[in-house]
Amino acid sequence: MIDKPQIKDIYRLHIRPILLDSSRWSTKSDSVLVAFLLCIYTHLNQFEHEINQLQKHMVIKTRNGKFIRLDSPGIIIHLTSTYGCTRSLESLISSKHEFIFISDDYINNYRTELFSTKDDINNFVRFLEQLNITEFLQVNITDTRNYNIRYIKLVFFFKINIIYFRFYKRFST
Repeated sequence: MIDKPQIKDIYRLHIRPILLDSSRWSTKSDSVLVAFLLCIYTHLNQFEHEINQLQKHMVIKTRNGKFIRLDSPGIIIHLTSTYGCTRSLESLISSKHEFIFISDDYINNYRTELFSTKDDINNFVRFLEQLNITEFLQVNITDTRNYNIRYIKLVFFFKINIIYFRFYKRFST
């Protein structure tokens, strides 16, 4: 009798090695990479101890159709209104390249199978938030040893004020 493979074994032997190697995941089809995230989500109770690793190595489809690993330098992925976010950064009038948003395909393509109710979507959003994908502005602190600290403070202050002004203007009316 052959044992049915367990999801943790499938993850350890197949999914994880692909996620760790960009030359491997970059050759996989969109549907396979989307399925990786959804597979982990549907068996989340078995991955509670893997969240720290998933925060680094999970590959996420973005709104522009590209896949990005969560630990890519300078990359922060945000949720959209499709995920039930009422104050999504997508509502700001800004350059297309200012923010990176998760693809709506996760919800739209699996609405009947996985996300038929608002609670289903909310549970998925909580999972995405565990991976540090949220609707709010996030700031990643990077190594600044090679930069003038005064310049960095000035640029950071300027960018935060612009974002705050746009966000405040949008939601105060």
